[in-house]
Amino acid sequence: MSRQFQGKQQVEIPVDEILRKYAAWADELVDAIGNELLKDVRKYANTFFDDETGLLRSSIEKRKGQYGENTTIVGAFAPHAHLVEYGTDVRKSPETGKVSGQMPATLFMNRAKDAVDARRDQIIEKIVPPSVRVGQ
Repeated sequence: MSRQFQGKQQVEIPVDEILRKYAAWADELVDAIGNELLKDVRKYANTFFDDETGLLRSSIEKRKGQYGENTTIVGAFAPHAHLVEYGTDVRKSPETGKVSGQMPATLFMNRAKDAVDARRDQIIEKIVPPSVRVGQ
């Protein structure tokens, strides 16, 4: 799920499901999935829009989540990240009346999360022993 938090655009890794299934490997799994998500967010940020200044790309990072030890947040922490993700309507300056156009949504964060979600089982298989994965 991609959402805004304190004015920043970020994607949270769904750790509850991972914790229930693989509690003994939770830190390693969350870190591995976070690394994959970070890699994909950066890749999609470079693919779907032209970041002329590099500010958005350089703001993409992985941080520990604030809701517990086993949480990780990958986010684009630039002030305009949410505008790039979700786009804008046509904008008109109230002072000058000048129309500055519409910015289309790129959904780079959501696309990255979907790509990592599709590979989550492969990531888990690399870390969790087969005997534990029985009955997934």
